Amino acid sequence: MLDLGAPSSQRAIFELEKPKVRERLHRIALTRTTSHAAADDLVEDALVRVLDPDDSPWDSGQYPFVRHMRFVMRQTWDRQMRRASVQREVLDEGVKGEEGTLAALEHEHPLVRPICELGAQGIASPSQQAQALGCPVQAVYDAFATLERHARKALTDWERDERRRMMMAQASATAPATETAEEKEVTA
Repeated sequence: MLDLGAPSSQRAIFELEKPKVRERLHRIALTRTTSHAAADDLVEDALVRVLDPDDSPWDSGQYPFVRHMRFVMRQTWDRQMRRASVQREVLDEGVKGEEGTLAALEHEHPLVRPICELGAQGIASPSQQAQALGCPVQAVYDAFATLERHARKALTDWERDERRRMMMAQASATAPATETAEEKEVTA
């Protein structure tokens, strides 16, 4: 938890008030984010972590302040990118999985895709869908039953794949980060 009164936080605040320190931190963050607004956010996110004695407090006897901040910013950025990557992957895989399921069903169950498309357009009742497709209502109910069976299997497969992805993400989160050439140049 943020503690501005902690000795490590007081030392960090003192260093932060020195001339040009914020500017240097911004330049370091900018090498990762490539956006001034995102760089400002990254510096602030890292500062919150440094001012938390239980997270990444600065030990003035171990590293200079700017070097410690560079490390915390890199770690913070990497965590944010991993989270964003996992979110994109889940969304992308969800769309691909749905397309794969529909494509596999389409040959034997030609009403499945049109029913999904009508549902996406807001036409959700079986009677409305049957009318729009020119088929008996029972055919729509049968297609729903088929979709439900395959959806359960797709969900089970997705959950298994998701557990595997999360284990891999956790393993990569513990891997040490390396300093980029741009960061070495900025802090030199």
